[in-house]
This record gives sequence, structure tokens and C-alpha cells, in this order.
Amino acid sequence: TGAIVTHSVSSPPPRLPFHGEVSERPDASAPDFPQGKWVIGGTIVYVTAETRIQGDPPALGAKASGFGELQPDGSLRALALGGR
Repeated sequence: TGAIVTHSVSSPPPRLPFHGEVSERPDASAPDFPQGKWVIGGTIVYVTAETRIQGDPPALGAKASGFGELQPDGSLRALALGGR
């Protein structure tokens, strides 16, 4: 008799939008700024070297938006970030 072999295919993480006021961002004097943890509209967003930044990084209190990939901890890994 034959065996049934199944392969699990992992799908990419969902991409979700974020927008709102920047209430936390990394220190602008840090050598890897703007990479790091941001809080935008109450959502934790991690900016990486691969994040596409549109214009200057948004300031604290400024409005920002973008989209990112949902992470297992509920945060987003930003794919794009910009002021609005």
C-alpha cells in the first residue's frame, strides 16, 4: 500500500496597514536610526533596514502611515513608512 505524504506550505504573514500619531520612536541620534521600535496609532511597528521610508522619518506627535507584515507577537514589521 502507498503512503500519503503531505507538505505544509507556509504562507507569508498578512500585510496590514497602520496609521496614526507617532507616540514612540527610536532616538534620532542613534547610528541605525530610523530602525527600531516605533509606536504609531497604538500599534507597535518595527522599522528595519528593508523598510521603505517615504520622505523624512515622521517626528514624535506627527501623523504617520504605512503597511507591514503581522508578526507572531501582534506587532508589525514595517515594509513602508511615511508621514501624512
